[in-house]
Amino acid sequence: MTNLRMMLVGAFFAGVGLLLLWWSSGAVSPQLSAFTGQLGGLLVATGLLSVVWELVGRRALVKEVHDVVRLNEEVVDAGIVRVPRRFYEDTPWSDLFRDAKDVDIFVAYARAWRNQHQAELKAVAKRGRLRVFLPDPNDPATVGRLQARFDYPEAADGVRQAVEWFRKLGPNVEVYLHKGDGLFTCYRFGSTAVLALYTHGTDSHMDVPTFVARDGALHRFIEGEIAAISAVSRPAP
Repeated sequence: MTNLRMMLVGAFFAGVGLLLLWWSSGAVSPQLSAFTGQLGGLLVATGLLSVVWELVGRRALVKEVHDVVRLNEEVVDAGIVRVPRRFYEDTPWSDLFRDAKDVDIFVAYARAWRNQHQAELKAVAKRGRLRVFLPDPNDPATVGRLQARFDYPEAADGVRQAVEWFRKLGPNVEVYLHKGDGLFTCYRFGSTAVLALYTHGTDSHMDVPTFVARDGALHRFIEGEIAAISAVSRPAP
């Protein structure tokens, strides 16, 4: 019914415009002929644009708005609160560490990250619990995957150094080792979690998108993954 009304209105304007154009050709004065001709052309254009907008433009706008709303609903359901472009610089690490008392970390080495946040990690180890999940340096298959992914021949030694580094943070640090390939790295700070992907390229300076989630589907996924990793991990000797 809306389409029909708009098409009728557009047809009316176009019809009136055509009549004015036809009438302008026989006007008694050049000024009146020019005026009615321009007015007729304007009415014809208005009628045609009204029909085009109703049949094409309005539907495209409605679809775009609907897609935006649906995307927003999906983001809210996932619990995503931020998507930093740069893992180290743009992720709000200070805010995440500020009041965290129960922190879980699933990493390969995290050499640069742990050195950057040594003070915050020590504070967590004093006021709460810090669990760290690292690859098993005594499992040849796991070490082989690390060597290939990071192009790091001393992968086993790197993991052992990480174990000792985390243990020195305080008495409330639990370090576990797991076998298998890590497909991503994640950090859980209570009700907020951070998920970062691994790049398949060789450029270590590539910006890898990071997802910060709170109380949503992505946060529940990370919690489930940490629980699954914990179930197959053993305390570091």
